[in-house]
Amino acid sequence: TNTPTIAANVQNASVVGNVIIKLSTSGTLLYALPIDLPFTSQITSIQGDNSMVNEGLYIGGFYDDPTGTETIYNNIVPASAIEDMFILKLDYDGTQLDIKYFGGDGEDRIEDMAKLPGSELHIAGTSNSSSLVLDGITLTIPPANESDIFVATFDFSLTTLTAFNDGGPGYQYCHRMDLNSAGDIALFGLMETTGDFSGTVLNNVPFDPGNFLASYQSSGTLVFANEIIVSPDPVSSFTDLAIDNSGNTYISGLYIDPIDFGNGTLAKSGDTDGFIVSYDNTGSINYAELIGGDYTIGTETFRGFDGSYSLATNSLDDVWVTGTLAVKPTDLGSFSLQPASSELFGYVEGQNTYLVKITMNGAVPTVDQPKVYWTDFSEINRSNLDGTSFENYHAEASYEPVGIAIDTLNKTIYWTNNRGQIRKGEIDATGLINVTDFINDGVDQNRTMSGLTLDVASGKIYWASTYDRSIKSADLFDADPLSTIQTMTMVVGFPVGIALDPVNAQLYYTLNDNQEATIDNIATLHQFDIATADDQILHTTQVTGQDYAYNDVKLDLTNNLIYWSGSNNDEFSPQGEIYYANLLDVGGSLITFNTFNDNPIGIDLDLKNGDIYWVDGYVYMTDPVIAKAKLDGSNQTVIQPGFPNVSGPKFIALNISQPTTGCVDPPTVDTGSDQTICQANSVSLSAVIGGAATSVTWTTNGDGTFDNNTSLTAIYSPGSNDLVNTMVTLTVTTDDPDGTGPCLAATDDIVINIEQSPTVDAGIDQNTCASEPVTLAGTIGGSALSANWTSSGDGSFDNASSLTASYSPGSYDISNGNVTLTLTSTLNQVCAPVLDQMTITINQPITVIDQSGTLNVGETITINVTNGVTLNSGNIISTTLQTQPQKGTASVNSDGNIEYTALLGTVGADSFSFEACNQCGLCSSAMVNISINNTPPSVDVPPSEIVSGGIMTMNILSNITDDNDNVDLSSLKIISQPISGAIASIDGEANLTVDYQGIKFTGMDELSIEICDFEGLCSQQVIQIMVAPPTVNVYNAVSPNGDGKHDFLEIENIEFFPNNRVRILNRWGDIVFEIAGYNNADNRFDGTSNKGSNSDLPPGTYYYSIILNNESNEINGFLTLRR
Repeated sequence: TNTPTIAANVQNASVVGNVIIKLSTSGTLLYALPIDLPFTSQITSIQGDNSMVNEGLYIGGFYDDPTGTETIYNNIVPASAIEDMFILKLDYDGTQLDIKYFGGDGEDRIEDMAKLPGSELHIAGTSNSSSLVLDGITLTIPPANESDIFVATFDFSLTTLTAFNDGGPGYQYCHRMDLNSAGDIALFGLMETTGDFSGTVLNNVPFDPGNFLASYQSSGTLVFANEIIVSPDPVSSFTDLAIDNSGNTYISGLYIDPIDFGNGTLAKSGDTDGFIVSYDNTGSINYAELIGGDYTIGTETFRGFDGSYSLATNSLDDVWVTGTLAVKPTDLGSFSLQPASSELFGYVEGQNTYLVKITMNGAVPTVDQPKVYWTDFSEINRSNLDGTSFENYHAEASYEPVGIAIDTLNKTIYWTNNRGQIRKGEIDATGLINVTDFINDGVDQNRTMSGLTLDVASGKIYWASTYDRSIKSADLFDADPLSTIQTMTMVVGFPVGIALDPVNAQLYYTLNDNQEATIDNIATLHQFDIATADDQILHTTQVTGQDYAYNDVKLDLTNNLIYWSGSNNDEFSPQGEIYYANLLDVGGSLITFNTFNDNPIGIDLDLKNGDIYWVDGYVYMTDPVIAKAKLDGSNQTVIQPGFPNVSGPKFIALNISQPTTGCVDPPTVDTGSDQTICQANSVSLSAVIGGAATSVTWTTNGDGTFDNNTSLTAIYSPGSNDLVNTMVTLTVTTDDPDGTGPCLAATDDIVINIEQSPTVDAGIDQNTCASEPVTLAGTIGGSALSANWTSSGDGSFDNASSLTASYSPGSYDISNGNVTLTLTSTLNQVCAPVLDQMTITINQPITVIDQSGTLNVGETITINVTNGVTLNSGNIISTTLQTQPQKGTASVNSDGNIEYTALLGTVGADSFSFEACNQCGLCSSAMVNISINNTPPSVDVPPSEIVSGGIMTMNILSNITDDNDNVDLSSLKIISQPISGAIASIDGEANLTVDYQGIKFTGMDELSIEICDFEGLCSQQVIQIMVAPPTVNVYNAVSPNGDGKHDFLEIENIEFFPNNRVRILNRWGDIVFEIAGYNNADNRFDGTSNKGSNSDLPPGTYYYSIILNNESNEINGFLTLRR
C-alpha cells in the first residue's frame, strides 16, 4: 500500500495476491504485473535468465480447476485432475512467450525452480499421481509411495529433457531446491514415516513428520540423503537452501525448539533464533550455528525474535544470509561459525534486517582461485582478478613466452614462444609443475608463434603460426602431439590472435600483411570454417602512414559478440583501441573503446562478472599495465603495472569458471581403427564412450543394416550398394547429454573396406574314356589371385596351378568310374579361400537288355534302348538295327532310340534285334519284342427311313471294318428286334430286311446287331429307322342313305394320327360337328350334328378342319352332304 502503482495493479487484478514486481538494482519500481490464477492456485517460484535472446522470466506453480474454465494470465487452462502444474514464460516487459501445463492423475505441485544462465530450467516438486507425464517422459510412483519428490529439466522452449523421482514409501514433500554450476542438485523438504531415497533409508525417529536434505548429481544419481530432527515438536521453519560449486549445501531458517543436524543438538537462545547449517559434498556436517540470541537494554536482558530467511552463494563458494535480528549486534562473535568466518555486511535499523557473508576458511584451494595470467619476456606472471597477490609465477630459461591459454578443467597452462614451440605446465599453489614441451620439432631458430586457443571437449589445440604464415592444429591429449599437427589454412600475411567457437566449428583470427606491421599495414579479422575451409574477412583496418596492426581476439558466445585489439605499435604517438561487434554483423554493429596506453595487445573475457582484461603495452614514458574494464569499456582499472621502460607483456589468460557456454564433461566416442572385411561377411563393431555420453546411435552412408544400431557392439551387414562401392563409412553418435546446452553429441567414423569375395568355378562336369586325358576350364574372380587343382583319385595333372590343366585318370579312377576334382582359391587378402568341384566320369562298358512294347495297329511307339540300363552320365549312345520286324517298320532316331510302327492288318507278336554303343566304342546287343493288340471289328450303319406299312432292305457289308483284318461275317446277327414289332432278318450276304406290313407304327424304330472277329472280340450297333406315316386322304362326299356307299366322311389313314381333332362348319361358320380321335369306325361324321339337338344336317356344302397332331399340322377343305 506504500506504493500506489502496486496497489492500483493489485486492485485491478482478477484475483488479489499474485503480482510480479520488477525493481531496478537501485530499488526503483519498474512495474508490478498482476498474474490471474484459478482459486486455490499458487505461484511457488520465479526464475529469470537474460543471458540469451530466447530466455526470459519463468514463473512456476500449480492450479486446481477441474472444469477447465478459469485462466492463468488470460490463458484458459485445461481441466486439472486434482492439482496440476504450470510454467508461464514471459519476456522482461511482461509479454507472454509461452505457457506449459502438465501433471498426472493426482496432486502435482511445482515447489521450487532453479536456473543457471544459459542452461536448462530445473523444477522440483511433489506428486502423488500414479503416472506423472512430462512430455515424452512418464514418472511412475508406486502405490506404496503416497507422494514422491521429483526433479525435471526443460529447455528454453519448455520441452522436458530429463526427469526423475525419489522418496520411497510414505509421504515426502519437496520445499526448496538449488543448483550449482556443475549441475549438482540440492533438495530439502518434509517426510512422514520412513523415507527411502535411492536406497538410503531415513527412519525419521522419534518424530513424525521430519525433515530431509538430499543431494543429487545432474543425472539423478543420489549423492547423499540426511534427516534433520527437530524436537520436541517440528514447528521450526526451514526457509531456504543453497549449494555452492564445491557441493557444500546450506540451509537457513528459524527455530523455537532444538534441532539435531547430525552433529549434536543446536539449542536456541532467544524466543526464536535464526540458524545456518552447512554440509559438505558427502553429507557430513561442516557447521551448524545460530544467528541471534539475547540482547540487553539497560540492565534487562531480552530474548529476541530472530530468524534467517534467504541464502545465496557466489562463484567463490561464499554464502550470504539475510534475516532479522531484534537488535543490531555489537559483537560479531555471534557470527563466528567454525570452520568458517563471518562478516556483517549490513543491518537496517528499525526493520531489523541483516546481511551476513560467511566464508569457508581455506575451503577454496589456491589452484582453483580465479587468477589472471600474462606472458612477459621470459616469464609468466599472475595475480588475483583485482590485481592483488602478484606473483612471478613461472620463469623460462631461454625463450620468450608469447601466446597463452588455460585448460581450466585439467588445470594446465599452454603457451607459445619465439622459437616455434608450444610448452605446457600444471597449475600449482606457487608455480607451474611438470613443465614440458608440448610441440617441439627440434629446430631451435627464431620462429615466433603467437596466439593459441583450446577445445578441451574435442581434444584439440589451435594456434597462429606467425613465422610460416599458417593456422595449425594438433591433438591436445595425444601421446605424440607433434605427429598430429595439421595445417588448417595457409594465409597471406602473418596471423597473431586466434579464438574458437567449438559449437559451430569456427575459428576467428587476426592477420597483418606485414610481420613487422610497417607503414600502411593492412590489418584483417578473419572467420575460418573448420569443416569447409571457407575463409572470409569480417573487418579490415588500414591507417595511412602508420603501422597499425590487429593483435588478439576473443569470443563472447553467450551474447554472440567478438572482441579484438589493435594498435599502431608507435611508442611516441600511440593509437589503439579494443573493438567489439555482433558476430553476425561485424561491420554494422562495431563499437570501440580506447585504453590507458592506447596499445592493447592480449585480451581475455570474464563473462561471469562482465569484465574484459587486457595487456596495455609500453609507450614512451609510460610503463605497460595489466588492466580491466566492463565489457563495454567502462570502469577501466589498472590491476597491475608492468616493469618500467619494458614492453614485455604480450598475451593474457584468465583462470576462472566461465558461464556455461562450454561443456564441462564432453561426451567422447571412439570406434577404433578402420577395418577390412570380406564381401560375404558382416563386421563386428566396438565403440568406446566416455565423458557424459551414455548411449550411441550408429548410422551409415551406405545401404546396409545394423542388428542393433544403439549397441556399442553392433553388427553391420553391408548392403548391395556398399558391395558395389567396396567401402562404407559408419558413424557413431553419442547422445547429447544436456540437450540444447553446451555439450554436444560426439561422433566418430570408421571406414569399412570391403574386399570382394573370391570366386572359383571348376567348370562343368565332363565325361571321358579311360585312355583319354581331360582338359579343364576353371575360372577365378573377386579377390582370388590364383587357384590350385586337387583330385579325389589317383590321376595326375600336367600343371595343378593352371586353370586349364590337363588331367589323366588313374587306375583307381577308371575302376571307380568317376573322380572329383577340386579348384581352391589361393592368395586371398582377407576373405577365406573358396572352392568349387567338378566330376569327371570315366565311361564303362555298357550292357543293354531286351526291350518290349505293345501297341495297336497303325500306332507308333518309341523304344528306349537304354531303359533299365546303368550308364555313365554323359554317355553318348549310338544305335543300329541288326534285324527288321515282320509286322511293322522300325527306324533309329537321332537320340539313339528306335521308333516302331505296326502295319494295318496285323496282330500278335513281332520282334527285331539292335546294337547300342557308347562314344568309347563299347557295344552291346539285345532284342525288341512287340505285341500288336487285337481290336474288335466296328460296324457303322447309318439311319434310314421308310413309310409305315412297307418293307425295308439294305446291304450292310460295307459298313463293317476291322483294322486287324480278321472279321468273322458268319457272326453277323440281330440281337434285338425292332421295337415297332416289325420283323427283321439278315441273310448270308449281309442283307438286312425289316417288314412293316400290317404294322400300324410311325416314328423312330430301333434294332440291334452284332459282329465279331475270329478271336471273339465283338462290336454292337443300334440301327435307327425312321417310319413315316402314310398320306391322309379325305373323301369329301357324304350320302348317309344306308346304301353302304359314302354313308360317312371317310378319312383314309386317319388312324395313324390317333390324337386328331375333326371339326365340321356350316356356311355361316358355325361348328356343327366336332370330335377328337376320329377313326372312320365309331368316331365319325355321318351327316348328323353333335352340337345342340344332334339333328340331321340338311344337304349342302360344309367346311371341314382336321388337326392331325398339333395346330401346325392341319388339313382343311369342303365336303358335300346329300341325302
